[in-house]
Amino acid sequence: MKFSQFWQQFEACVDKQEMPAVTKFNYLLGLLKGDARNLLEGLPVTAENYDKGKDLLQKRFGRKQVVIFAHVQALLKLEIPEASSSSKLSQYYDRLAASVRALESMGVSADQFGVILTPIIVSRLPEEIHME
Repeated sequence: MKFSQFWQQFEACVDKQEMPAVTKFNYLLGLLKGDARNLLEGLPVTAENYDKGKDLLQKRFGRKQVVIFAHVQALLKLEIPEASSSSKLSQYYDRLAASVRALESMGVSADQFGVILTPIIVSRLPEEIHME
């Protein structure tokens, strides 16, 4: 779910800059963690392999429909706080809004997902908040 944001920043700061491809590849490897880093293990750090590495990452982590699905799943899994905790309710709202913004940034409008997700999310809110 974080790959798109990472990739936009990487493209702006490294990929679109004038420098050797092998240097870009080194920067990329230095920034990756976990599954993304493991995906490129064993790929020699050469100029020729930079594009191969980018393609592997895009095929695994840049698939739009998979990312959209993951954001919708995250929305459905958000834990609803108790009504008495306004700070936790604010945190819940912030996480909810972040997922909505992420979906919108991928071209999925609130009109497309709101019809289904809004009733589900509202129905899970504490009674006093739900009534408001």
